[in-house]
Amino acid sequence: MKSLICMLLFSLIFFAGKSQIPSSNLAGDYYIMSYHYNSSIQKGILINTKIPFSNIHGPVVRIDGYDIRAERTIGMNISWFGDGSTLNGTVSSYGGIAPNEVVLLQNNNNMVSIFIKGFGGNIRFTITAFAQGYQEDPSWFDQWEVDDQDPGQVPYKMQIYYANQFRDQVFIDGRLDVTKRAYVWDETHLKRGLFVYDANN
Repeated sequence: MKSLICMLLFSLIFFAGKSQIPSSNLAGDYYIMSYHYNSSIQKGILINTKIPFSNIHGPVVRIDGYDIRAERTIGMNISWFGDGSTLNGTVSSYGGIAPNEVVLLQNNNNMVSIFIKGFGGNIRFTITAFAQGYQEDPSWFDQWEVDDQDPGQVPYKMQIYYANQFRDQVFIDGRLDVTKRAYVWDETHLKRGLFVYDANN
């Protein structure tokens, strides 16, 4: 009876331990760090990774958190492909704020950095990443550095742009603000009707 109880306890501990495996132990999935800054952002958030600029790589970096000054959630996917000489990428936002400048760069230590400008302040977020298939080394995703800092003069910079796509039905329960151009079209050339309401007209 004693041995049966011991086996049951061991099984419970074993399975409970398995359910707590951190994402960094899963192939290609890395929990990198958490960060907070209790002041307004003066220059921009510079994230210095350990990903060698000269190595072929293709990560997806996720930033999740909250901008207290802006009173908005932070949700960003930044992905790019590096061929050893250039970085080509895109960013999508699923949070309440989309910073107006996202730049990929080669810093002076020959590593890839991410510079983000447009946060308000008193920010806190976590950084996770996924990378697999280009012989990425786990050490590339360890001990990243984050600070309110201008990148200065570096060998290479590339601004990347947002690309979000929605398909089929999109419901907006509230106000839709478009700060630049808006194109509305379909195969019927708007024969179904387009209604635009303005309080003055």
